[in-house]
Amino acid sequence: MVCIRSRISSSKKTAAAAATAAVELVVLVVVVVVVVVVVVVVVVVVVVVVVVVVVVVVVVVVVVVVVVVVVVEVVVVVIVVVGVVVVVIIIIICRNNSSYNSCHSRSRNRNSVLL
Repeated sequence: MVCIRSRISSSKKTAAAAATAAVELVVLVVVVVVVVVVVVVVVVVVVVVVVVVVVVVVVVVVVVVVVVVVVVEVVVVVIVVVGVVVVVIIIIICRNNSSYNSCHSRSRNRNSVLL
């Protein structure tokens, strides 16, 4: 009887140890899974934030470049238009100016005298 009892208590101890080991293994697996999930989530969040920052920087650079190009084009067009207007005004003033015409006629007269 004593031998049977020691065998039963020994098998109970083994079963309890096996159950404890199983629980510890389950807890360990759950902890590892949770850690892996947290690491993956953090990596995904960091990647998304980096991508968003890069996209925002690229958009800002493109907008600045477009604005600069448009401003330069407008300035060039204004300079060309003002230049053309100034040249046209100078031509109109010179054609209507009598001293301009007389200077030209004098030079024509000098040329004819030389001939």
